[in-house]
Formats: sequence, C-alpha cells, structure tokens
Amino acid sequence: MKIGSIDYLNYFIFLLLASGGLTLRLDAISYEWADLKREHRAARLLGWLNLLLGIAVLIVNWVYKRWF
Repeated sequence: MKIGSIDYLNYFIFLLLASGGLTLRLDAISYEWADLKREHRAARLLGWLNLLLGIAVLIVNWVYKRWF
C-alpha cells in the first residue's frame, strides 16, 4: 500500500486498533447500561474483530518488513 513515499498501512493499523478499542470501551458499555443485549453483543464482536485484525496486520507487516 505505498503511494509515493507515504506508507498508509501504519494509519490503517492505527485506525483498526483505535476503533476496536473505542468500540469496546464506549459503545459496548453504553449498550450494556441501556440493556440492549443484541447491540451490546454486536459491538463487542465488532470491537474484538477490529482489534484482532489490527494485531494480525501489524504482525504480518512486521514479518514482511523484517524478512522480505
């Protein structure tokens, strides 16, 4: 994902990690307080998926830069 000399992958990783953390921290808790079970479960699922995808992309990027 290089365009010129700017690497956008680092921004993508940051956005995945930040949105996952904020979703878990803000959305899931507010849905739990409002007793919205389905929305709480969906927010937790999407938050964890964002975090796991961000960590996976971070590891793959590190491996790629380290050995290739």
